Amino acid sequence: MAEQRKKILIVDDAPALRALAAAILADGYEVREAGNGLEALQAARVWQPDLVLTDLMMPVMHGYELCERLRAGGGARPKIIVVSSKSFATDKSQAGAAGADDYIVKPYAAGELLEKTARLLSGDAPGVQRGAPLAALARPVQPAPRPAGGGAEAALPVY
Repeated sequence: MAEQRKKILIVDDAPALRALAAAILADGYEVREAGNGLEALQAARVWQPDLVLTDLMMPVMHGYELCERLRAGGGARPKIIVVSSKSFATDKSQAGAAGADDYIVKPYAAGELLEKTARLLSGDAPGVQRGAPLAALARPVQPAPRPAGGGAEAALPVY
C-alpha cells in the first residue's frame, strides 16, 4: 500500500503567491489553499493538514490569530510556517509566540521552502518548546549610529 502524502494548507490573500507555493510543494505533498485566516481555520478543522503555511497580513483574520487559534483548538495541531514579507526579529518573535514553528521571509527561494517543510514534517525539527526557535531571534535592537553633524534628520531611522 502506498504511503499517504502529508497534507499542507497554504494561506495567503494573494492568489499568485498561493499558486506559487502550491506549485513548489505539489510534487511531494497534498496541497490545498485558503485566502485568509478564517477560511484556513475552517478548512483545517475539516481537512486536518499536517502543516499550515500562512502569511501574516490578510483580511478577515490575520496570520497571528490563525496561529493562536490553531494552537488553542482541540484535535490535531499542525506544524506552522509563517511566510511573510515582514522581516524584523520582532515579527519573527511575535509569530513564534503565537505558535509558529518556523518563519520564511518573502521573497524566498523554492529550496528554502522545500527544506523547511521537509524538516518540520519529518520530525527532525529541533526538540525545543513551541515558539522558542523564533523567540530566540528576538534580541534587543541597537539604535543605528547617528551621522556626524546632528540635525533633526540624523535622529530618524532609514528603512
